[in-house]
Order: sequence, then C-alpha cells, then structure tokens
Amino acid sequence: MTFKCTECGLQMRLKDYHHRQKVGEFTVSDRTCQAHTCACGNVALSADELRQYEWRAVVLVLVQAKSVSGQVLKAARKTLGLRQKDFAKLLQCNEQQVSRWENAAVIDRTIQLATVALMLVKLDWPVSGRDLHARHVWLRNGLLAKFRLT
Repeated sequence: MTFKCTECGLQMRLKDYHHRQKVGEFTVSDRTCQAHTCACGNVALSADELRQYEWRAVVLVLVQAKSVSGQVLKAARKTLGLRQKDFAKLLQCNEQQVSRWENAAVIDRTIQLATVALMLVKLDWPVSGRDLHARHVWLRNGLLAKFRLT
C-alpha cells in the first residue's frame, strides 16, 4: 500500500519511527515501530496506531516507575476509555476516591499495579485475541528495553 503526503503530495516511505508520548510527569520514547514518513517530515499514523503507542507508554510508566502521580492514573483511566465512575467500580471503590487519587502528588503502589492489571485484562475492551496475545508477548519478551522513560 502506498501513501501520499497530505502536505506536499510526495510518496511516503516506511521508516523507523520514534514516537514520544507524555504520560503524567513522564515522557516515554518508543522506537519499536515503523511509520509511513515523507521527506518533508510528515508522518502518517492511524488512530489505532496512536492508541497502541499510548497504551504501551502508560503500561511502561506504571510498570517501571517506582512512584507516579495521580496524573499518570488519570492517563491510564482515559486510555482505557473509562469514566471515573466506571474505573471506581472496577477498583471496588467510589468515584470520590478515584478523584482523590487522580489529584494526588503520589499514588499508592498497589493502585498503580491494579491499574496495570486492568490495562492488560479489561474484559470489555475491544481487542482481538491476537492483540491481547501480542501485548503479553511484548511484556514477556522484555521489549520494555526498547523504551526510555524520562
């Protein structure tokens, strides 16, 4: 499949792509994929590709950072596509508690890890079995080493 640049009209080529994603107070550098890139610098990414970058960045921060702020928890909740009310239900707490956590300077490590679990196994999240398998392989094979957390 060939793509033409929307900016200059030139043909885009598949190249290694360096994606930076802000997650709370962290910036994640992701060099695991390729993207259609034009000589003018324009990059073509689908909404699904952007969601995958966001998902990987949030999981990386939650797994690797020793402590995170409520802003990271909020980013995770939004990545899951959940309202505070729905997130609270999954964590078996109330909406006000989720709000307190999201406004906290540091959240408890158990909440951080519970959120990772939700990111990996949320049952009503529309992913195929292949996608879920790819996520587990991604974590198991240590592809986290290709990321840098700053």
